[in-house]
Amino acid sequence: MLNIKRIRNLEEYKLRRKITALFVILLIVITSLPGCSKKGKDQEAGQLNSTVNDGQTDNGKIKDKSEEPTMGRYMEEEVALPELSSNERIIKILENADKQMEIYTLKSGDEFGYFCYQLQEDMTWKRNTPGWLNDGEAVKNKSAEDICLGMDGNYYASFIDYSDNNVKSYIIKSEDSGKTAGLLKIPYLEKETQILENYHYYPSIEKMRVLKDGSLVLYDRWETGSLHVYSEKEDQLDKLSIGDEQNFITSDEDIITVNEDGTGVIFYDPALGKAERTIDFNNTESANAYALKEDGTLILGNSGGIHRLPNNGTLWETVVDGSLNSMSMPSLQFNGLFVREGEQEEYYAVYTNNDSGYELMHYVFNEKVASVPEKEITVYSLKENKTIRQAISLYQAENSDTKVNYVVAMGDEGGNVSDYIRALNTELLAGNGADVLVLDGLPVDSYIEKGVLSDITDIMNPLEQSGEVLSNISDYYHKDGKVYEMPLRFSIPVIAGKTEAIKAAVNTDSIVKYIKQTNIPYSESTTYQALLQDYSALYSRELFQNGELNEESFTLFLRNMKIIAENIKASENDENSINESIPSQLFFDKLFLGNVVSLQKKVATSTEQVKNIMGTMLLFEVLKDKDIGYQSINQMYIPSGAVGLNSKSGETDIAKKFIGFLFGEKVQDTNLYDGFPVNAGSMKKWIAEDNADFNVTIGDAEGYKLSAEWPKKEEREAFLTTVMEVKIPIETNQILLNMIVEEAVPFLKGETDESQVVAAVKTKVNTYLAE
Repeated sequence: MLNIKRIRNLEEYKLRRKITALFVILLIVITSLPGCSKKGKDQEAGQLNSTVNDGQTDNGKIKDKSEEPTMGRYMEEEVALPELSSNERIIKILENADKQMEIYTLKSGDEFGYFCYQLQEDMTWKRNTPGWLNDGEAVKNKSAEDICLGMDGNYYASFIDYSDNNVKSYIIKSEDSGKTAGLLKIPYLEKETQILENYHYYPSIEKMRVLKDGSLVLYDRWETGSLHVYSEKEDQLDKLSIGDEQNFITSDEDIITVNEDGTGVIFYDPALGKAERTIDFNNTESANAYALKEDGTLILGNSGGIHRLPNNGTLWETVVDGSLNSMSMPSLQFNGLFVREGEQEEYYAVYTNNDSGYELMHYVFNEKVASVPEKEITVYSLKENKTIRQAISLYQAENSDTKVNYVVAMGDEGGNVSDYIRALNTELLAGNGADVLVLDGLPVDSYIEKGVLSDITDIMNPLEQSGEVLSNISDYYHKDGKVYEMPLRFSIPVIAGKTEAIKAAVNTDSIVKYIKQTNIPYSESTTYQALLQDYSALYSRELFQNGELNEESFTLFLRNMKIIAENIKASENDENSINESIPSQLFFDKLFLGNVVSLQKKVATSTEQVKNIMGTMLLFEVLKDKDIGYQSINQMYIPSGAVGLNSKSGETDIAKKFIGFLFGEKVQDTNLYDGFPVNAGSMKKWIAEDNADFNVTIGDAEGYKLSAEWPKKEEREAFLTTVMEVKIPIETNQILLNMIVEEAVPFLKGETDESQVVAAVKTKVNTYLAE
C-alpha cells in the first residue's frame, strides 16, 4: 500500500516515514486530506420529494419556456476565510452555542499555539486565543485531529501522538468556562491494537461527538465501519456498526449516521443499544454532513444537494440542488453543515479540498432568481469524468441562467460497453443525443465519417494561437483542416531502466530481442489480460492498417506476446474478468516497487502511468541510481476527457461556450488526479508547485521499501521536457481490445494454436470495423 501524508513537524515526519514503510502493502491512500471520504457523483439522494427547486418534467427537461417561470432558489456565496499567518493552518470549522461560526487554527514552529476566529455580523473574523486549547503539556507541540462542541455544552479536542514509537490518541475537555482543559481517562484509548516491529498502535480517534449526558461517540481510524460510544459515568463502551463513512451527528440522546449497508440513515439510541428508526436514503459514495434544528428536523448535505427530513418524518425534501453549485465538485468533500432559522432557512457548508484546505459556502434563498435555469445543455460520457463534473459546477456558478445536465451512461455497476455505445449511436444517428460528447471509449472516426460531430476549429484556434493549450497535444487533432475532438487531460506512460532496456520498448520485436540477449524479466509479472490489453494499446498502430487488422503483423504480435508472457511469468487472471480501464495494470507496474530496478536487479524495466507531479516522486527516487534512466514510451500519451460537439445540438452557442470554458485555467488548474492539464498556464503552475512536506513510502510483504519526497525544482523542470515531447495519443477502442484479449488469452496459456486465434480475431475485428 502506498501512503501519502502531509508532515507538519520534524519529529512526526521521521516517525511517520518509518511507520508507513512498515505498515503499507501496495495500495494508494492519501491521508493528508482532512475529512477525506469516498466521493461518488450519483445525484439521486433517496426518496426525495420534488420541490420548487425541481421545476423539471419527468424526462428531466426544462418546462415549456412559454410558461411563466417559477421563481426562487438557493444561491451559493463563498465566505472569505480569515487571513492566516505563516505556518498557521485550519484544524476545524464549527458552530458555537450562539450559532456563530468558529474556525480553529494551529500555528506551528516557535510560536506554537491554537487560535479561534469567530465570524462577525459584518462577515469579518475576530481572532482570540482559546485558553483550554492551549493549556499545558498535553497539547504542546501536538496537532489536534478533531474539535467539537458537545451537546453537554463543553468543547472537546482529540489528539494523536506519534512520539516514542507510539501511535496513540488522547482527548481533552474544556473546563472553567473554557479557560483550562482536563485530560479524559478513557480505558479504550489505552488498549493496544497491534504491535509492528517495535511500533505500538492504539486507537486513533479521527472524529468524535458528545451526547448530552457526556457520553463520547468515537470514530477510530483502525476500525472503519463502526463507532464506539463511551460512557464515563457507567465506565462502559458500546460498539455501533455503521456504513463506510466517517461523518455523523448527535442529538441530545441519539447518534445519526448511515446504516451498515448504506441504504438509509439511522437514529441510534445508545441507552437502548439499537436504532430507534431507519429512514430510507440512497447514500451515494459522497460524504454526508448533518445538521439538526431545534424542532428535530434533520438537514443532510451531500454531492446531490441539501435535503430536509422533518422530525418523525419519512420523506426527504431537496431544498438545494447540488448539481447547480459547488457540492457536486469532485475537488470538494463535505466536512460540516449548519442551518440558520428564519423566514427562509440559510445554510453554511464546510468543505475540504484537494489541497488539504477548507472552503466555507453560504446558501441563501433568492426569490428573484428562476427556480430552474432558463437555458440548458446536456453532456454525455460513458463513464464518470471528474474534470467534466468539476467544470460543470464552475460554469454554472458563472452562468446562473444555464443548467448543464451530465449523463453518465455506465455507473459503478458496470455493464456491457457495446450495449451502451449502440444505444448512444441509435440516438445520435436519429439526430438526437447530448449537446456535448465526452468521446473516451466511443468510435470517434465513425462519428466523423457519419457527420455526427461538428468542427470546433473556431473554439480551438484562438486557444492555440494564444498559446493557451499545449501544441504538442492539440496538433494531432487537426485533420483535413478541421478539429472534431480535443482532450482535457493526458497522462504519460513512462518507462524506467537501463538505457538498452528502455530503448527496447519501441516495439515488441525489440523487447523480444532484449529478452533473448539478457534473459532478465523485462517487467514485473502481471496477468495475461492486463498484459494483452496494455501491449495491444501501446502497439495498436502496428496491428491495424487501412481500417483493418493486419494478419501478418498480428501473427507476429501474438508470437512476441507469448515470449514476453513467459519471460515475466504472467499468470491467469483472478475472478475479475477483462479490466475495462485502459491502460490497465502494466502502466502502474508496482510503482517502481521497492526500487527493484536499481537495488535488487529483479526486472529490467518498471513502467508507470504518470498523471501529475506527485506521480514522479518514486521515479526520481529510483533515478538516484545513476545507471537508471527514464523516457516516455515512443513519445506517446494517454488522452482523457476528449470532448466533441454534436452536430445536431439545438443549443450550439451555449455548447461551444461550455467547451471553450473547459480549456481555461479555472478548470485546468485543479488537480483531480485524472491527468495533466492541456492548458499551458496550468501546466506551468503544476510544475512550479513545491510541496516540500509531501512524503511517499511504499513497501510490500517481501520487504521492499522505498521512500520519496516531492521532486526538486530541477527534476520537475526536467520532467516538463518529457511532457512537451509527447505527441502521439494512444487511441484505444475498448471493444476491439476485448476481442483481442478474449481470443488471445487461451493462446498465451497454451490452450489454442496461433492460426485459430488469428482467424477468430480477424473475423470479429474486421466485421466490427466494417459496421
